[in-house]
Amino acid sequence: MGYLTGKRVLVVGGSSGIGLAAAVRALEGGASVTIASRSAQKLAAAQAELGGKAEAVVLDAGDAAAVDAFFAARPPFDHIVVSAAQTKSAPVRSFVLEDAYASMNSKFWNAFRIARAARFAEGGTLTLVSGYLSLRPAKGNVLQ
Repeated sequence: MGYLTGKRVLVVGGSSGIGLAAAVRALEGGASVTIASRSAQKLAAAQAELGGKAEAVVLDAGDAAAVDAFFAARPPFDHIVVSAAQTKSAPVRSFVLEDAYASMNSKFWNAFRIARAARFAEGGTLTLVSGYLSLRPAKGNVLQ
């Protein structure tokens, strides 16, 4: 038995990168895994990479109604990992304000929407992934 046997794990942004790696580890631990992403194409590729062992669900974390409906239609999760975000970065003086707003909406507000709507089993956890740039920022760039 694995350390996550019998647990339900959701990985938002689970179709690539850190999210896909988290899904792999959760499956190795024996969890029932759901990966979610905006891209059906990326989800299909990720699901194939996971050997079809994870449920794949198209979900846009920027759509509050869709996020609410997603959680309302499912039993509580034991663990939720949020790694989904599309951000741009640039020096402050040259950072286009619309890109800054879009980056903050994606990185902060999408995670907020998930956290607000999520339903957790007793003792459940929420993990928000920031990425390596939060520890090793690039000189002159913001919104990492």
